[in-house]
Amino acid sequence: MIKLLENLEESKKLEIFQKYVADLQEGLPLAKADLPSKRGHVTPMEVMDAPFRTGDLLHGYQAVADNLPNDARVHEAKGSKKIFFKNFMDARVNVVIVPIAAKLIREDQVSRATGTGYLATTLAHEISHELGPNYSRTASGKKDIREAIGGDFSSLEELAAAKEEELEEVPEVGPKVAASIVEFFSEPANRQLIKKLRKAGVHPTAEKRVVKSQKLAGKSFVFTGSLANRSREEAGELVIQHGGKVSGSVSKKTDYVVVGTDPGSKYDKAKELGVTILTETEFEKLLGLKA
Repeated sequence: MIKLLENLEESKKLEIFQKYVADLQEGLPLAKADLPSKRGHVTPMEVMDAPFRTGDLLHGYQAVADNLPNDARVHEAKGSKKIFFKNFMDARVNVVIVPIAAKLIREDQVSRATGTGYLATTLAHEISHELGPNYSRTASGKKDIREAIGGDFSSLEELAAAKEEELEEVPEVGPKVAASIVEFFSEPANRQLIKKLRKAGVHPTAEKRVVKSQKLAGKSFVFTGSLANRSREEAGELVIQHGGKVSGSVSKKTDYVVVGTDPGSKYDKAKELGVTILTETEFEKLLGLKA
């Protein structure tokens, strides 16, 4: 349970940031197809004082902000509400940040450690939660991030312990996504939330992908066109099970392009670059699926 008192004066100051959320989204260095518009979304930002917290809210890390609801699908469709707890932010600055600053930086610089500066960084962090896509673009189309990495980590604990280089070994997970996952699990608030979930009996798991062989280790595959015997996603899963990787685009680093009926521009690109082109039958023979 929590009691909140809105600070209208401080909330008013955040209107300028609320105004430019859509511009921030459109300014990201991503393809337009991966930047759904935030125009018309509701993104209220309010500063509150929380004079009373009880129950689970009193245990462990005390949040200084909330981004509600905690559902990326709602963020994408409608936007989100951001709440900043001023009295907790003030306490964080005065009791933690300023004393540490006094020990670590020059005396004439200590005055720069302020509540305003802390609010600015917290504000940027909360706004970033709803920016950009919440999916991974794969060879078989868009995938939820959880689905894209689910086969490589069987539990939340395994995922939390993974290093960036391990995450980058997962098909369709690049440096930026890997870094964001590591950052998420490094935040005390998120670790505390996971601890509470475990205590409540919630233990998220996923079926771990079985690696059958390493016959395709180090090989990169691209699929284009419609396959007769399986979907491109199923074919890609076979590649991964045998140690290979699947990409959504053709480059000089591509080893094989598997072509079905009505192939697209990837087929032309493969011919242009001299990449080995396989039919579905040849792909199956490479895997030893057919004689």
